[in-house]
Amino acid sequence: MLIKISRSFSKKIQIKTYEPVESFCAAEVEIDTPEAVGGVSNDTIALSSVLDNFCQSEVEKTLAQYKKIDKKNIKEEADE
Repeated sequence: MLIKISRSFSKKIQIKTYEPVESFCAAEVEIDTPEAVGGVSNDTIALSSVLDNFCQSEVEKTLAQYKKIDKKNIKEEADE
């Protein structure tokens, strides 16, 4: 049986007033498995978890760049 596992994750942060930044990641894999409909193996569950962790990690990496910029802006504003 051919199945598709799709996982996605998105997150929005507020950099400044009226300046939101949103990041989104989606990942999908197709696997051929002899499982019957309704039966899910531990390998399939693990693969789903890997995709989920990948998406969350990619979103957080992207947003981390903006968080650094925001911290720099806050510091510069405090120094003024």
